[in-house]
Amino acid sequence: MQVNRVFNHRTYGRIGAVELTVDKGKWLLDGKELPERSVEYLMNFALQSLQDAYAGADSLADAQAAFEKKRDAIIAGTIGLRGASTSEEPHMPFVRAIIRKALGDANKAKYEAIPSDDQTARKEFLNSLFEGLDEEKRAKVEEIAMQQYAADLAAKQAAKAAAATITL
Repeated sequence: MQVNRVFNHRTYGRIGAVELTVDKGKWLLDGKELPERSVEYLMNFALQSLQDAYAGADSLADAQAAFEKKRDAIIAGTIGLRGASTSEEPHMPFVRAIIRKALGDANKAKYEAIPSDDQTARKEFLNSLFEGLDEEKRAKVEEIAMQQYAADLAAKQAAKAAAATITL
């Protein structure tokens, strides 16, 4: 596993960048093996996010619920996914956009009948239409969605790289 992070200061711009790698039990920071004390420090700092989860709680029950929710998300691997209880392939929002644009009159009426504030139901409706496509059409939609996802990811990475070189 490898995590890269760039550090920028609001005033002074780019401060530095690091690469943390965990390979076969060895923790490496910028290619240098970390001593056990440094690994323990990083692990404790990471676990601080569980405390952050309940920082604004109004009651013991709310604090415990927030703690458990974050803990469960970490264990399930869904941490960092917005509003998702289960992970999905990253190109699926593009699949849904394609399906939404391809809606015929009957399905468009059904989609629009779902309240706009019920995004989960709208998402499920579009997913079901996608799943109902024959194999050839599903493959074509996925191919286009993957291209769109790759282009979107490349644009985001280019913007991030550009932002790291400027100071406003």
